[in-house]
Amino acid sequence: MKENFSKRFDLLLFIVVIVISAAGLFFVQSAFRIGPELAQEVKRQFFYMLAGVFFMVIFALIDYDNLGRLAVPISILNILLLVFVLIAGHSAKGAQRWISLGPLGTFQPSEPAKLILVIALAKILSSVKRVGYKEFWSICFTVFVPWVLIFMQPDLGTSLVLIFVAFVMLFMLGINPLFLSGVVLSGVCLAPFLLRDYQKERLFVFMNPHADISGAAWNITQSKIAVGNGGLLGKGLFMGTQTQLNFVPEHGTDFIFSVIGEEFGFVGCIIILILYLILLQRCLAVVKVAKNDFGAFVAVGIFAMLTFHVFVNIGMVLGIMPVVGLPLSFVSYGGSAIISNFIAIGILESIYSRRGRLFLM
Repeated sequence: MKENFSKRFDLLLFIVVIVISAAGLFFVQSAFRIGPELAQEVKRQFFYMLAGVFFMVIFALIDYDNLGRLAVPISILNILLLVFVLIAGHSAKGAQRWISLGPLGTFQPSEPAKLILVIALAKILSSVKRVGYKEFWSICFTVFVPWVLIFMQPDLGTSLVLIFVAFVMLFMLGINPLFLSGVVLSGVCLAPFLLRDYQKERLFVFMNPHADISGAAWNITQSKIAVGNGGLLGKGLFMGTQTQLNFVPEHGTDFIFSVIGEEFGFVGCIIILILYLILLQRCLAVVKVAKNDFGAFVAVGIFAMLTFHVFVNIGMVLGIMPVVGLPLSFVSYGGSAIISNFIAIGILESIYSRRGRLFLM
């Protein structure tokens, strides 16, 4: 006999993402408080959040196994969108990553591309017991094609997410860690030949942040000052001088954690980190109860994706990670990212609700 769906729903997971997103609305409001764009940005973020919740519910109700059956067509669609971006995409700040949607804003295909990679890779890995020659090249093709297209935009942050997600999922399959480490080391050795000048500069100032404080190291320097200004309890909402006076660049997107640190202090940062830890713990809980390998691999991939975003974003704001341009999940301003993240949570709920028995929808 089928159980009531609400009893199988992971309520804690749902509550945590809603609380983080709701808090994010206040942070976005503070970040965009200066200028006439305040109402527009906040309204858009609220609309993105509502759309994300809607899609989360839809994907929670759909049997996640259907996503595995659609892995090939959605991967092809993903590649076509990424190619289209390179040919006729919208450019901004030296990057070509967006497709214009008119009054709705822009769509960034590289955001759902991370989730699509998780699904496609999970489909391959769940159908094999060991990685042979055929499986190895299938995995390489699945990861390498979207990685190249995203790296060419250029989008170093997202391309690193793809590598990390693939690494974690392959590790779960049981691939020798030394082999995976060798692959990563080879990529590091090739980095000087692949990275653009400004990306090399970011790595240089990460290793020596005092070399160019007023230039390449400005972002890191100002974000650390902002977080330091917050002290224990922060200066209060809308009261952060570094962020309100625009000393911290991109403080509504990549550096939004500096807003949290300055205006809500150490206590506010700890609360946000605890919420993220609960979120990641629930992801791992889904891995443990998944009824099949495909569900477990998908949950692991989503866990890896969210983990990389949270720790790298916060790390670069604190100056302990290089600046690679990654949003803070569920908090940073942007429709493509928050909707994709909510869809990921919906898929986790679908896996959780169907744990250990057949549940047809």
